[in-house]
Amino acid sequence: MLIFEGPDGGGKSTTIKFVQAAFPEYDVVHSPGPITHLTERKFWNWELCRLENLIFDRCTFFSEYIYGPVLRTVSLISYEEVIEFIMYFQRFPKNMLIYCDIGFGHHPTEDSGEKTELEKQVDENQGTIREEYRALFTRLFTDHQHFPRFKVTSPLDVIDLLEVIRGLKE
Repeated sequence: MLIFEGPDGGGKSTTIKFVQAAFPEYDVVHSPGPITHLTERKFWNWELCRLENLIFDRCTFFSEYIYGPVLRTVSLISYEEVIEFIMYFQRFPKNMLIYCDIGFGHHPTEDSGEKTELEKQVDENQGTIREEYRALFTRLFTDHQHFPRFKVTSPLDVIDLLEVIRGLKE
């Protein structure tokens, strides 16, 4: 399983398109949205970690940690729970967490008419959200170097990422 995380406009979807073109056996699942019940996080994170050939375009677990405080003033996930998830996730050798922040700039929520309050809050707080993602993944990648991870911060990193994924599959 590959989990792609990062702020809006960070290059997740673009990078996923390259990965899926190189490895068509991967299916893509988009984040189902924010956590609404505490029990959802156990199903979402723990059971799905066992699946192979699956790409998650965001994982509710990480997104909740970042977006929760912005949208509700509090996250339903603590940093300790993020670490607990990573410890479980890394038990499966073909899993990898990919942080994307190529910096194409944020793409506002789709303009399909009137925006919801949630969409407006997300658009208004993109700078904070990007900073929080960078802080979280800098901390994770520095303090917890034992789990499979990759950072995409330039288009050239995508080429290296494809080689790393190829190695995971062998």
